[in-house]
Amino acid sequence: MSKAWKMSVNAIERSWLEVRRLAQRYSNAETRHDLNSGMPLRVYAHGSGVGRVLVTTNDPALRRSALMSSSEDLASVVVSGYVSSGQAAAIARLSSGRFGPIAFVGDADPLSLHIFVSLREYMGPAKIAFCGICDRMLAKLNEARATPAVVESLEQSAFDRAHLRVLRRLTELEDVVGPEVSAVLASGRKIELEALSFRADVIPAFFRLALMEGRRRPTGLLGLKRRRR
Repeated sequence: MSKAWKMSVNAIERSWLEVRRLAQRYSNAETRHDLNSGMPLRVYAHGSGVGRVLVTTNDPALRRSALMSSSEDLASVVVSGYVSSGQAAAIARLSSGRFGPIAFVGDADPLSLHIFVSLREYMGPAKIAFCGICDRMLAKLNEARATPAVVESLEQSAFDRAHLRVLRRLTELEDVVGPEVSAVLASGRKIELEALSFRADVIPAFFRLALMEGRRRPTGLLGLKRRRR
């Protein structure tokens, strides 16, 4: 285990501790539950369950995706809050590695992005690709009602805004979600996968694109911000 890896893991753990304190300050009981250590992963196996792996933070969107009834060899993992290095290792073991990086399909909100950044740091940037709400994926979806400027967004809570400030100290969000979605976040808004439910076939199409895109390349390769000496 390298010294640099230990330092980055420590930075991730400190960031979650800070966010737990913020949740207590803002009296967000539901979020505090999601931030507790030891939250179990929910794993759904499709087909043989051995092969490709998809991670999402949005169980309702996954259920709408039609992957639950797919015969494709796929394991879908739902992570709803704090994720540990041990859980990241368990997710990584589900992947055969023959199908490219794990596809991460999450909302463009502070919690989902914090989970992705944590998994990327624990696993290594080549092992997981952000295929959630971002400029690249919305462009590939090619839906006029699903561009960053048009798609429905929600106002961030005071806790969300504080959480986002913690996240910005860890990583450059533009490297993960692109400049347009990053600008939405900077404006105090967030975009959830449910925003794509304006037509029944859009969320399933998005998840299919995510699996295809996950084969090609990981995103956000820069990792955590490093302190200047």
